[in-house]
Order: sequence, then structure tokens, then C-alpha cells
Amino acid sequence: MRPKQRPVPDSDNPNPWLAFDEREEYEDCISGNRKGLEALREAIDKALIDKQARIDIHFSHIQGIVLIEGDQRETARTKNTWRDWIAAAFSLILIVVVLMAGFVAVGVAIKYIKKAIAAL
Repeated sequence: MRPKQRPVPDSDNPNPWLAFDEREEYEDCISGNRKGLEALREAIDKALIDKQARIDIHFSHIQGIVLIEGDQRETARTKNTWRDWIAAAFSLILIVVVLMAGFVAVGVAIKYIKKAIAAL
């Protein structure tokens, strides 16, 4: 949904600023004064050439621009780290221990049931 268009007054504010606007009518929008938006445009132009650019504006929620090739909505397969392997091994060991305890409990229960039936 596109935000409602409002005329942007020129400001005498010497400090450029940028922000992610949280007002309902500008939800999911970047807002800023003229100097801030011009700095953003320069950073975008630089990122298109150099793949990244920093935004050196003191009053900004946005710190930089990065050019990423491809569609980031598609999940990329990541390389497993040693922590992933340790977590997987620990999980497997825990599953085996729980299954063994379950089998032992069932065996003991069967033994007691057999004794109870024999006592009758």
C-alpha cells in the first residue's frame, strides 16, 4: 500500500536525518528531510558501484546500503559449524538413552506382570 502523498516542506534544519517511519500512514517507509534523502540517494548510487556504502548521518536509523545479488527470500544452504554437529550428536545420544530407558521400563513391567499372573 502506497503512503498518502503530502507536500514535503523545505526545512532550514541543517542536520540531515533518515528514519524508518512508524506512523500508520507511512508504515514500512523510509522518511527523512531533503538532505537526508539526498545522502541516501548518494549512498545507493555508491552501493550500485562498490557493492556497499556507509551513510554518515548522525540522525539516522540507517547505517548503510548493501547490494546483494540474487533473491534473499530464497533460503540459501548454509555450511554446518562444529556447534551444529555437537548439537546433532547430543540430540542423537539423548534420543538413544530415552529409548533404552523406555525399553528397560517395558521389560521390567512385563516381568512383574508375568509374576503377577503366575501368582494367580
